[in-house]
Amino acid sequence: MPETTTTRTTSMSGYGPLTLANLRQFVDATESQWSEDAHVAITTQAARDQRDSSTWQITLTETTRAGARR
Repeated sequence: MPETTTTRTTSMSGYGPLTLANLRQFVDATESQWSEDAHVAITTQAARDQRDSSTWQITLTETTRAGARR
């Protein structure tokens, strides 16, 4: 049986400084949707100097592999 990889991406964006509270809110809202055996990566994008940041984005990429197990 060939291996199958499924990737799902969820994003959240906002205005103002990116804070840990924003990240926690995103995790709380999405973690119940993650597969038990999924590899989950969360990336953030904002200005390096938060004082210059006007918008930000958090992206979650979930990858699940099935099949080809021996």
